Amino acid sequence: MNKEIVDGKHIIVTSKMDYNLGKSQLKVVVVGEPYDSLGIVELKEKMKGYGLVNTKLTLYQGDDGRVAARDMFGALDQDMQSTRSSIKDIYLTMDSIRQKVNKVAVLDSLQATIAREIKKSDSTLNRFTLRRVFSFNPSRNANDTIWYALASYREPLTFAKKFGIEEWLKKRLKSPNVKFDEE
Repeated sequence: MNKEIVDGKHIIVTSKMDYNLGKSQLKVVVVGEPYDSLGIVELKEKMKGYGLVNTKLTLYQGDDGRVAARDMFGALDQDMQSTRSSIKDIYLTMDSIRQKVNKVAVLDSLQATIAREIKKSDSTLNRFTLRRVFSFNPSRNANDTIWYALASYREPLTFAKKFGIEEWLKKRLKSPNVKFDEE
């Protein structure tokens, strides 16, 4: 319709297409020479060439155009505010995900650092896993952090060696809640 209306005598200020099966409507706000009823009929005929056969054309011009444009721009402003709110929610979600990823990266880095430290003192270490979980402590009415460490060695560890590694991990992680086991 842009091609049909913008002809040097008319300018489209805004337009809106409402799609409803069997009841579609094209609303157009025009500035310029007013269309007479014959001009509007010609525009409706031209709509058929664009596949808009069952679409109602509502043309706002003059004072009606000002009112319609104000309403359309008001609706657009509301849509933009809603979009800004949605974008803000997306940014908040992205920040939350970034924080979670950073925590995982820090944990992975800590896991690697501790594995290297253990490997320095015991070259038989094959694999080391460190995970942090939260456990609710009813007596304190709060969550506790529990560290689970799992390691694989070329040779089975003695009980004393397992105990020593668990105590070292408690000091290293600055937490009494460390559970160590061997694969």
